[in-house]
Amino acid sequence: MLRMLIAFPFYLVVLFISGYKSKGSITKKNLLWAITMGLIGYYMSSLFDFIGLQYVSAGIERIILFVYPTLAILINRWLFKVIITKRQWLSILITYLGIGIAYWGEFKSMPNTHLFIYGSIMVLLCGITYAFYLVGTGKLVPLMGSSLYTSIAMIAASIGIFIHYLLDGY
Repeated sequence: MLRMLIAFPFYLVVLFISGYKSKGSITKKNLLWAITMGLIGYYMSSLFDFIGLQYVSAGIERIILFVYPTLAILINRWLFKVIITKRQWLSILITYLGIGIAYWGEFKSMPNTHLFIYGSIMVLLCGITYAFYLVGTGKLVPLMGSSLYTSIAMIAASIGIFIHYLLDGY
């Protein structure tokens, strides 16, 4: 929360400047999508990651997060019918095999596998939400511009984090 509290005024300045420069380039629909992407891609993704890190090591967390590029490819295929090449399918297969091998090694050494699985699921949700953020960003930046989009998304994420910490009692 402290990091976002420090950054928040700068995002407001960027919003003001980029919004002034790009009059009329933002629709209500794009604004809502940018807010949604900020909440999903930064607030929720970070929350899932921090929860997961309570139950898995930072090393296995990094390994699980390596799925996010493959998830972005699959999300683009699912939502926008983007063709996945043979090379990409091979890359996805190799990625998941490598992650599976590393994960299995760590899994076997865990005394409490239920908490390890729970933490792994939280980190995987982090990767999924971040992949959706990447896909959404790829569609919205050309429509809104990177400064305007980023400032809106990060202001939304900041507000989500502020509300979370106010409700959680720090």
